[in-house]
Amino acid sequence: MPSKKLELKRSTALKMFEALGFKTCSKWSSKRLEAKIRNLPEITDGAKITNVNLKKKLKEIMAADKVVIIKSEKEAKEDKEMDKEIAESKKGEAPKKSKKKTGVITSIASIIEKHGPVSKEQIHTRLIKMFPNRPAVALKSTINAQVPNRLNKEKKLKIKKNDKGKYFIK
Repeated sequence: MPSKKLELKRSTALKMFEALGFKTCSKWSSKRLEAKIRNLPEITDGAKITNVNLKKKLKEIMAADKVVIIKSEKEAKEDKEMDKEIAESKKGEAPKKSKKKTGVITSIASIIEKHGPVSKEQIHTRLIKMFPNRPAVALKSTINAQVPNRLNKEKKLKIKKNDKGKYFIK
């Protein structure tokens, strides 16, 4: 029995996936599109598809043993450019991230540095003011986990505790 081979235009496949709710499918590489087509039975399992043409095309695809994506010249060129961009982005440096906010751990270190010697309770009070949207219990747990050992080990700080139980950077 000969295997069924189905030729499918890339644009048709993308329209089909858009109809299935994959809004970013137009950015998919050919490899990813082919992988998604192979997984169509899992993707559409239980989905209620009302579009008659879409239902028909899905049945055709699932009945085929092999699906070959046919690209127009424009699509082939765009696909090559996209592959080139992906390859270049993997080679070079990671893209610069937007300005990052200061986190809790960095804030703990800066509190000890600027206001030391300080007790864990004083650090906790300052953190609650700095991070009002975070649970006070979580901030307390972070302080207990970080001060002094982990900050010394991971941030290479030399935090010491004085005889009054307050922390400072040596």
